[in-house]
Amino acid sequence: QRTRCSNCRELLANPGKCPHCGSQVKYRGVCGGRSGGIFGAENLVGRTKAVFCEGEFAAMLLDQHCGHLVGIASLGSAGSKLNLAPWWGYLLPFGDIYLAYDRDEAGEAGARRLGGLSNRISVIRLPEMEVGTDITDYHLAGGDLEAWLQEQMKLVDGLKKIHPKKPGSIQYNPVSAGNNQPSESHPI
Repeated sequence: QRTRCSNCRELLANPGKCPHCGSQVKYRGVCGGRSGGIFGAENLVGRTKAVFCEGEFAAMLLDQHCGHLVGIASLGSAGSKLNLAPWWGYLLPFGDIYLAYDRDEAGEAGARRLGGLSNRISVIRLPEMEVGTDITDYHLAGGDLEAWLQEQMKLVDGLKKIHPKKPGSIQYNPVSAGNNQPSESHPI
């Protein structure tokens, strides 16, 4: 059973370091598998705010720590595309949708692509870490997921008051209290 690198999409015999691009492949997936679904969709029902994580394990971990604050779900990998047809009913009620994707090339590209779909979507970032790029790494390094998420949501809300978001004009990318400037959005 082989898997694909989430960064360069090359076939690999096993998880580990990709010999083609050097990125770390943590999980074995079903080669050729397609989802188009939302992992944790049941967590979104009755909520007004949601966080979409990169990966199901990250979503489960963040839900354990922050599920009382917001609905938490995942589309799977950073390259996963959302099929809106069956899911629009889940997403329509949200005033705010936050994307908490990994701090790597694939995560950045996925966040840019999804962030451009709606004015209600804001990209939030984990702080830079010595080791690792994702929610699990941050947690294992001693990071407080609830404090981080609350800080990021507060920064986004503050930025929206200062710089009202217009279609296709601003994408909020808070990193920490020291970097409160919005950046130009990227086309999908």
